[in-house]
Amino acid sequence: MAGKPPLKGALEAATLLIVAGKGGVGKSTISTATAIAAAGIGRRTALVGLSHSRAAAAVMRAMGEEDPVLAAIAPRLRIFELRPEEILIEYLEDHGMAGLGRRLISTGVVTVISTAIPGIRELLVLAKLKQMERSGEFDSIILDAPASGHLLTFLSSPKGLADIANVGLLRTQSDEVQALLSDPARSQLILVTLAEETPVSETSQTYTEIESLGVISLGPIVANALQAPIGISQHSRDTLSELGEADDRLDAYRFVSTKAHLQLENLAELRRALPNCHLARVPFVYATGLGVSELARLAEHLLSEASDDN
Repeated sequence: MAGKPPLKGALEAATLLIVAGKGGVGKSTISTATAIAAAGIGRRTALVGLSHSRAAAAVMRAMGEEDPVLAAIAPRLRIFELRPEEILIEYLEDHGMAGLGRRLISTGVVTVISTAIPGIRELLVLAKLKQMERSGEFDSIILDAPASGHLLTFLSSPKGLADIANVGLLRTQSDEVQALLSDPARSQLILVTLAEETPVSETSQTYTEIESLGVISLGPIVANALQAPIGISQHSRDTLSELGEADDRLDAYRFVSTKAHLQLENLAELRRALPNCHLARVPFVYATGLGVSELARLAEHLLSEASDDN
């Protein structure tokens, strides 16, 4: 039964949306499109990455060129790239220790500190997100999270550090980050997948593991790059054959038709494995590259795509 658009519902429900998925499924693209969607409905939005994103870079270039597609939302959209070492230095500066920070940078000690304790890099990033969420400066914070292979470590690091730190700043930050992640009115996790056998299997496993850990509320799963089934009549096939141009065109038709069918089968398998999940479908974009126009179309689709929950 169709319902409210799941991504729009998630944007309205929580400030921080953590977008994650297996490498290559379009996680960064969906993160960027979600940020554009949030800004498009009037939300003051931060798109946050942990590494270079081609989709986010396209938006930044377009902002610099005053792209008309972004003109209306640019005042409400900011893009950040978080690095643990820089977050640590910023913390020291905010607490009157700028000189110490400069010395740590010049000697390379800051890198040692940010990697010395397992989970500290993840906590630094999450603590910065907590600071952004608490500031009230943003209505939506979209995090382009680590690939699913590192996601469990990323999300569970606050609890792990809280377990080894009984008191002090480390314990306080760990507890506050856990409170942020565990509150569905503050944070939700969005998983992105392709409707292919391996990504669907890994997404199902990740969803189940996150659910059992209970560290964050699970938002919708986004099935990305779905092929629309192509219909072609027997008369059209006969006509193509008579023209002698059937091979390439019919081969293309068969490829798309077969892929669309397989995607439906894989999504049905995902539904069987996760019957209670909210599923949003995103179409395949036929383009040589994902520019702002394509991202804006995806954003519009994310805001209008109704859930196909059973």
